[in-house]
Amino acid sequence: MSEWSVLVRTPITTVTEVGPVLTDCKLISYERYRKTNVGLFSARWHRGPYHASIKIWISATDRVVLKTERFFDPAPKPFPAQTVMDFFETDRDKIAVPDEFAVGEFSFQ
Repeated sequence: MSEWSVLVRTPITTVTEVGPVLTDCKLISYERYRKTNVGLFSARWHRGPYHASIKIWISATDRVVLKTERFFDPAPKPFPAQTVMDFFETDRDKIAVPDEFAVGEFSFQ
């Protein structure tokens, strides 16, 4: 039996963090997820030495990524698990910004 592991990401910014490259993107279907119409896409995910097949759920109304599921190749992988899922919270009232993001007298909250 497999177990779930929770990995909390460290804060990153798009300025300093280079994102993954997606290739072979295809629309698989439209479906419902969290009471929202979404497009389900498949692609190949590449980042440095790591490669995975990925499924991506994108909101059909506002084009926000809601969930991803990566299936890493048998070669070396960045996590102990072969499958990694990311869930994104899009309700601004539920999002808490860590204190480390406070800059000077200003805060992002």
